[in-house]
Amino acid sequence: MRPIICDEHQDSSEQQHEIVMTLCCAGSRIRIFGDPMQMIYSDRVKLKRDQDRWNNLKAQGKFVSLGMPHRWMNTNLELGKWILNCRAQLKSGNKINLKGLNLSGLTILKADNKSMKRQGFQFDRDQKKEIDAKINSFNKFLMLASTNETVRDMNASFFRRIPIWEGHTREPLSKLVKCLSDNIGLPLSIAQGLLEFLYEISVGFTLSSHGQRFIEEITTDCKKKASKKPLLIQNLAKYLIAEPNHKGASKLLGELDRYITHNLAGFDCVKIDLKREFWDALRLGDFDCVIEAEKALQSRRTHHTLHLPPKCISTIHKAKGLEGDNAIIVACDGRHFKDSEKARNILYVALSRAKSNLVIVVSDENPSPLFTID
Repeated sequence: MRPIICDEHQDSSEQQHEIVMTLCCAGSRIRIFGDPMQMIYSDRVKLKRDQDRWNNLKAQGKFVSLGMPHRWMNTNLELGKWILNCRAQLKSGNKINLKGLNLSGLTILKADNKSMKRQGFQFDRDQKKEIDAKINSFNKFLMLASTNETVRDMNASFFRRIPIWEGHTREPLSKLVKCLSDNIGLPLSIAQGLLEFLYEISVGFTLSSHGQRFIEEITTDCKKKASKKPLLIQNLAKYLIAEPNHKGASKLLGELDRYITHNLAGFDCVKIDLKREFWDALRLGDFDCVIEAEKALQSRRTHHTLHLPPKCISTIHKAKGLEGDNAIIVACDGRHFKDSEKARNILYVALSRAKSNLVIVVSDENPSPLFTID
């Protein structure tokens, strides 16, 4: 009997793990590959449970730890060895020492968040020049941040010239599909779901700028007198009034796309950051059933390989499993990388994406407790 190979098993669900163990008990030979330091999708409780399951699994069979930095063998072996040493330090609860390093392919830059917004992120101008100079030296790079919000902030900070890697999952789209499926015939509920979707995937389209007027148009059945920007918003609302379902929502998004493309007054400041998410939502109207539409779109993403753009910015979670010659980790401060087990895992995943060159942008004023920088 041929062995069954399970890769990335640290990310398996309890149900998936039970299937594997059932096959094992039935006589199948199982080869399991995984790295507990790459458990980044679980909350604290689930992380502990997943780690216990991994340790129990190791005790049930032969266990071998692979320590050879294969990913870096033909690119930058010195960098690979340093990254694996970082893994060991993080796993042991220690800090990564960035002081006085002279390592080929490793660059440490200092830059602090100067944004006046509580959750925003904006580099100091002089510090950003140094970062710009470094990334402009790369023909290709993968920029990594710890949260979706930081990715959006970085995208804006670089004037949207670095596209966002949206990955294979579509969280805002899934929430929108559920709203559309649960509220057929209810234009106000669909309108609220559409607004939440647009708030997540765009900038310049907010509750105060567009959302409140849009809800007013829905609740008054689009009978208010309007001109200019309010008239354009009213025209959007009419699609949902006429068809309070996924087809009406799709037509609305198509009209909104036209507004944005032609820079119509009141919509000239709206920018779509998650373009694939927006386009997929627009395509929902091509199907008779919104649930079937989502399944079809998911199938397309699964069977049509999405390639990374030459330059892009991504959350660390969505970059897991990817690699690039050059990787840049931004916002390495105490807010984004606290001293927790999960943060240590997330940092290791980020560090290990680079094959040749790694740039770490650390904070001088609020350094992450996972680093020693002075």
